[in-house]
Amino acid sequence: MISFTSVKAHIANIITVVFPPKKWYEAAYLASGILAFLRPHEKYKYKNTLAMSRAGKLNGLLAIMTRKGKPFPIPVLAQGLELFLKQRPNGLILCSTHIPLSKVALRYLIEQGFTPTVAIAGNPGVIDSIAVWGSIEKIPAIRTGPFVLQKSKSVLQQGGTVVVLVDKFLGGPYSPNIFILGEKLSSDIIFFNAALQKDGTIVVNFQESEWNGSACKIRVHQQMNELYQFTTALLKHYGNSYYLKAPLEVEVQLQKKNPIINSSCEI
Repeated sequence: MISFTSVKAHIANIITVVFPPKKWYEAAYLASGILAFLRPHEKYKYKNTLAMSRAGKLNGLLAIMTRKGKPFPIPVLAQGLELFLKQRPNGLILCSTHIPLSKVALRYLIEQGFTPTVAIAGNPGVIDSIAVWGSIEKIPAIRTGPFVLQKSKSVLQQGGTVVVLVDKFLGGPYSPNIFILGEKLSSDIIFFNAALQKDGTIVVNFQESEWNGSACKIRVHQQMNELYQFTTALLKHYGNSYYLKAPLEVEVQLQKKNPIINSSCEI
């Protein structure tokens, strides 16, 4: 039996052979609608919808096409880009969850002249950099492991930018580690996501944490909740999609040392 992953790869390969790069995204967007309709919804720790499934299928197609090594355009609208004009002497943490198309937001930042210093990578296939969809540019990466926070600390202390996804999968618990590091170093946090629109445009959104500049333990808790609300709003954009259960609050994680805690931050 042919796996769905193989079908998706065949479709992506056909697109890159039949169409010129400027048409790749348009073809992938149309194909994602068909794939989302045909493929039964998978069970996650959030409620899936056809719109959410389509964004996920499109994300997979873009990943495969990016591996061809040819840049191709993606229609993007951005909100919050002005946040990157501000100086961040204590470093910047770009923070999100495993929502589809997040790497489109990173690609847009690079195109605007803002390339993050490093991304924390949990994928064992990542060696020293991560790809961003539709681009030949890459972001240097540091692998999750015993020294990942120490390496991230060094980057932030030099005024650099660290990209991180704080869950292992969408709907999973948040790791508090990067939030705790940010609080200790007074590093700023900007949340980011990407929302697929009905016309195929992707709206990338950047939102600054209201708790930046605050040096107190409650900051960690509040910023995790900020990210939860930020991601919840995105899920609502995709129809009736939502978290089936909210990620554990940081206070519960730290006080009870619940074993469900994700021990690492990753992208």
